[in-house]
Amino acid sequence: MPRYNNLFSFENKLSPSGWFLAFILTFYVLAGLIGKDPWKGEDAIHINVAWQILQTGDWQNLTLAGEAFDSPPLYYWSAAMFGKIFSQNLGILSLHDAIRLASGFWLSISLVALYYGAREQFGHHAAAAAPMLLAGCVGLIIHSHDAQPMLIALAAYSTALAAIFVAPRKPYLTTIFLTLALLSSLLGVGILISLPIIILAVIGIFLFHFSNKNANVLSSNLNLNEKTTDIANLSIVAIFFGILFAVLAFGFFLRFDLVNFDSIKLNFNDNLIVNLANLKLLKLVDLSIWFLFPILPLAICGLFHRQQTMNFNSVIGLGNMNNNALFNAYRADIAKILLIVLWISTSFIIIFSAFFDEISHKSDEILFLLLLPELAMLATIGVLNLRRGAVAAFDWFSITCFSIFCSFVWVCWSAMRFGFPAKLSQRIYILRPGFVPENFFNTSALILLILAICATIYWIYLLLKLEEKSPYRCLTHWTLGLTIFWFLAACLVIDWFDYGKSYRPIGEGIVQTLNKVAKNEKNSEICLAEIGLTATQRASLSYFTNIVKIQNLTPLVKAKNADSKINETCKFLVLNSKKYKQEAAKFGYNVNDILWEGKRKKEKFYLIKR
Repeated sequence: MPRYNNLFSFENKLSPSGWFLAFILTFYVLAGLIGKDPWKGEDAIHINVAWQILQTGDWQNLTLAGEAFDSPPLYYWSAAMFGKIFSQNLGILSLHDAIRLASGFWLSISLVALYYGAREQFGHHAAAAAPMLLAGCVGLIIHSHDAQPMLIALAAYSTALAAIFVAPRKPYLTTIFLTLALLSSLLGVGILISLPIIILAVIGIFLFHFSNKNANVLSSNLNLNEKTTDIANLSIVAIFFGILFAVLAFGFFLRFDLVNFDSIKLNFNDNLIVNLANLKLLKLVDLSIWFLFPILPLAICGLFHRQQTMNFNSVIGLGNMNNNALFNAYRADIAKILLIVLWISTSFIIIFSAFFDEISHKSDEILFLLLLPELAMLATIGVLNLRRGAVAAFDWFSITCFSIFCSFVWVCWSAMRFGFPAKLSQRIYILRPGFVPENFFNTSALILLILAICATIYWIYLLLKLEEKSPYRCLTHWTLGLTIFWFLAACLVIDWFDYGKSYRPIGEGIVQTLNKVAKNEKNSEICLAEIGLTATQRASLSYFTNIVKIQNLTPLVKAKNADSKINETCKFLVLNSKKYKQEAAKFGYNVNDILWEGKRKKEKFYLIKR
């Protein structure tokens, strides 16, 4: 049993554990993952890329609405596989919901890996804290239920941590875990974001080598056997082969052109100083306050607790130390250093992301996902060593906060369905002009209502029945409260969010017009062009109109040789605004004959033809 266990006086295994813990984490993964359209933003983009694979059958060259898409392919391969199995073959889910299951898959790997690593490091009693802390992170719950390739990095980091923790006891598992973590990170998010894993593994080799040298000295002084020395040697070999296998496998993918190296290599921006000045560090600090809550303050508490209770020299000085205690001392101190190093490494990735072309296009908050596994491990010690007053305060805050939030969701549902309270109902429909809620007596609406009622009853039951003496009380209330709040929103008001974040009405309007004008052509065969659309708009319109390729004429507008390609443009054209009419006229489109026009909030779309 790891020596952290002597810090916690538990007579029995803490709850949640076993099937109850599995139920909590499964409920967290699935809540809000399905039952919604591709939403505006990266969700629609990544779903379209996976959908393009299924439509074209090309698993090597990624495309977005028919145009080349430069990104590592692993997430889209997994998303396409889920879409093919659960939608096209089994017909259980709609295609975009089945594609989004890939996010649940990678998130599940993160939770399981953190649990396994925490069990190795902290013992069975405290193992559930790490995945519960990860699930309770405020910033994760939004991105983990969208199509998001960065979840592969989350899973890879969690698995790499588990690999290091398991190294002293099961070196062969270290090779497997580290190989899978590094290879999935390279194929899923690129070389740059994979560097901390490599750094972690290399530092692990030196630390195990250092512990090996100290083990030889201590074995001679304390008359211990050479078990610690042998395990240290095996751990070094395991980490080395883990890196080697991952690099060789990645080289195999590159050798046979299964991935495009241009989308994975490091690209440095020339103007570093200007980009460095635009890092907006204050914005990053502001994001970290809410995105990393509550694991950041708990991790800081855990870090201070390590400094006070895990002094390596004091453990060595114990008079009755046996071989197992020495072995556990090495493992605990190595894990502490590795966690801090990985934390610092990923922090530098975020700070300098502005002048790395590979991830400079990503939003700042998505990059914070790279910090979550390390912080969750550090916060595990912090949450289980909170003083009684701090536990009570955190518990009171969790209960009060999510009870109010859950009640507010029900009030919003009442305002949306029954018009009470009247002012809130009026405001709801002002924010979504033209929104019509789903029929109350539809089977799907009734099922969601029943599920929401059951979740609310369970939340009340949890408040009354959870053991007051359990150090998990505050953590369970927080994580389950956040999950139930998210689940209630997904059940009761998801159609309101869908209406504001989906381009389905725009796509359906274009399809209806094209069916009238081009009666003898299928949607998949119609050639459609666009000027001025964003990547999200192109992805959404391509998906909802079932048109694989949407020709992007925006680059040709500024091109000097655009006149030579006028006759190569499509018959139909979508404009994002009337200001592009002059450019459309240059390509021979009849800008005065508008076939269809639609509006989504402040966005207006026009369909014209040549």
